[in-house]
Amino acid sequence: MAQVFELWRQDDNGGRFLVGRYSRRAEAEAKLVELSRGAHKQFYWIVEADLARAKDIEE
Repeated sequence: MAQVFELWRQDDNGGRFLVGRYSRRAEAEAKLVELSRGAHKQFYWIVEADLARAKDIEE
């Protein structure tokens, strides 16, 4: 199964939001680093998921 790397963000109120999906972990990590440099700190993390599950969530 194809893998995707999801980048997630949690805001100050505990809300969790999908930031993006990436085919390579390095791309997800680069975006995480970029977003973490912002003045307003948020909590970011990467989840490895299979592509079939990710597509099911979108529908």
